[in-house]
Amino acid sequence: YENYAFGGPYLSIIKDDDLGAKAIYDKGLIFYPNDYELILNAGFHYYFELNDLNKAVFLYSRLREFPQTPPHILSLTGRLVSENGSLQDAFSLIFELYHKHKHNPAFERRYRQSLYAIKAEIDLTCLNNKLSNCEYNDFSGNPYFLEKGKYVARESWIPFRILRKNN
Repeated sequence: YENYAFGGPYLSIIKDDDLGAKAIYDKGLIFYPNDYELILNAGFHYYFELNDLNKAVFLYSRLREFPQTPPHILSLTGRLVSENGSLQDAFSLIFELYHKHKHNPAFERRYRQSLYAIKAEIDLTCLNNKLSNCEYNDFSGNPYFLEKGKYVARESWIPFRILRKNN
């Protein structure tokens, strides 16, 4: 087990051997498919080192099963899922976090902002593309309105994606 638990991070971070670390993580997950640390580290490696969004989403999504997974990792998972094109799945994940952490005002406010942004993007895309079965109200219950021939939200929002620094 130690070969996988320590070998993956060592090859990835110390030796900068991304393919070697990938091989170690993949093999480790065959033998220990439900190991929290291996899944977490492999997900990090796939996203940040290999730029493999699909595999990272798959691994990070599995972390929902573990009670020790901190909310910020699950929120990151939601952003990865939305970046991968599944806004509905991202909404479901963040909605779950929203209800789980309603007792904490800081978490509740942040998740509400995220839910507002995801729903607004889904709804406004639907409305502005003149699709059927669109929702006409935002997460707060306020109706979207037409401005210069285009539906817009009353509150400002930014797409729910990974935040990247401009270089």
